[in-house]
Amino acid sequence: DVLNGIGDVLVCVANTMNGAEIYTVSDSVESMPATLRWTLCHLDGKKLLAGSNKVRLRYGESVLQKRLDLTRALATHGRESVYLRLELVGRRGLLSENTVFFSALRFMDLPRGKPVVRIERRSPGRFKLVFRARAFQHMVAVDVAGTGFRMSDNWFDLYPGTSRRVELTLDRDCTVAQLRRRM
Repeated sequence: DVLNGIGDVLVCVANTMNGAEIYTVSDSVESMPATLRWTLCHLDGKKLLAGSNKVRLRYGESVLQKRLDLTRALATHGRESVYLRLELVGRRGLLSENTVFFSALRFMDLPRGKPVVRIERRSPGRFKLVFRARAFQHMVAVDVAGTGFRMSDNWFDLYPGTSRRVELTLDRDCTVAQLRRRM
């Protein structure tokens, strides 16, 4: 089982041998509509299958939203070569995101590469970082040497063709050039 959420809403998956069961869980006191999107991707960047469902999130409910039978796709492409990307999107944007693997990571030839980051200074000690990558990057982590810091997100997957925006606050201010060298 895999969990990853922003705020009080999660999308989780029970990975089966030939597919996945996608659940939503909400601790938000407000009931809200959302869209659940799923994409089966090859590690080479190709999108193999995709779909979406309109869902309703209610406090305290864990709901099975979708069962995916991926038997043919896994047999054709190999479970070591694919991953399932899940997104739960609400009115205000991304509520939850998750990546599901069908093989142990040690058997997968995950793409290598370095994310590209655009840095924008917002105010003294506060920066907006926008990460992009040409290939799927699993569990990107950021460190800033020489100072304490807080980030709005600091363990995330980067998917090809998308960007991830992160807010960064430093204990000690620096320039954009200094920050780039310390990251």
